[in-house]
Amino acid sequence: MLVASYGATTEERGGTAVLIPYSSIACRKDETDDQARRRVAQSAVHALAGRVTRVDIEADEHPIQLLSAYAPVSPPPLRIQFMKSLRKYINKNTVLGMDANCVPDETLDLKRSATSPYDNAGANELAEAVSHFDLSDTLREQLGPQPYYTCHRPTTAGVCHTRIDQLYTPNIDGLIWQHRSDPPQLKKSDHDAVQVSFNAATGDRGNDISRMNEAVFDSLEFNQTVAGILNASPHETPEQWVEAKKAITKAAMRESTKLKRATKAEEVTKDIQIRMLQDLLTTGKATSADIEKIAKLRMERA
Repeated sequence: MLVASYGATTEERGGTAVLIPYSSIACRKDETDDQARRRVAQSAVHALAGRVTRVDIEADEHPIQLLSAYAPVSPPPLRIQFMKSLRKYINKNTVLGMDANCVPDETLDLKRSATSPYDNAGANELAEAVSHFDLSDTLREQLGPQPYYTCHRPTTAGVCHTRIDQLYTPNIDGLIWQHRSDPPQLKKSDHDAVQVSFNAATGDRGNDISRMNEAVFDSLEFNQTVAGILNASPHETPEQWVEAKKAITKAAMRESTKLKRATKAEEVTKDIQIRMLQDLLTTGKATSADIEKIAKLRMERA
């Protein structure tokens, strides 16, 4: 099944598409093959002048959105606006494949001889969107700092290697995503394909292990909460002590969840600050304080 979107121009570029083998379209209970195909076709979304195509499918009974996107090459403000608009077509079940025309990290995803500033507008907005919906850059998570470039363009200063082609996958319980190092080769293109596969976890699902962050006890406010629980609860007998401990544990788990969310938000903020400071470095506008700050931020994120 081919679901495609086309731009308003007559140029032979700028569109997006999602291609799904019929064998990969799962039927719901009491649904025929034809009904399943119609359901997927009717879920299609075509948006942003052909630069977005989205369809809904199911993978191992999990709802999945397949989203194909193509960011504008230029001008930079248009690409930034595109990334902001793209966000409303993403959710926590999205598999996002796109030519972003910007790279996630200039220090890892860019190799060139040119000394002029690299136009990476839109990278911060894309990073915010995928982080908000907890999508993973599967390739980078599995390869670490190992170089991997998907686009190779000759310039007057030499070949510019970039990772502007990206795939982001959802964190869904029971689905294990894997970067594929053997994607199909593309003819007549200066881009390389990016590919991921998934496996469904088998066996009976166990209970999640609840983890308490000991750092919650560094908070004066939380310690006051613990004191309040102890003061309000009788604990003269072993049974009463057990109930008091349960109440404290429950409060500590809630506080651990809040701390985890705050930590992730802080990490996203630091990543954005690093990219902004990196822009200053590449344009020669960074001060000594900026250089010290970016070094400190990278140490904190290491």
